[in-house]
Amino acid sequence: MSGFVQHAVGVALDDVAGWGALLSETLTGSGGELTAQELAWADEVLDQGARTGAA
Repeated sequence: MSGFVQHAVGVALDDVAGWGALLSETLTGSGGELTAQELAWADEVLDQGARTGAA
């Protein structure tokens, strides 16, 4: 594998790790993961958009 590709893969993996850490920190600061009620609401809202063609 070329040095360029190795570097690009390394940068991408670092980005993924950084976003994972940021997401974890944000979830902790906002009260944690979504509740079953919040997930049901989101599913309903997103499903409505899919049926009407809205996005």
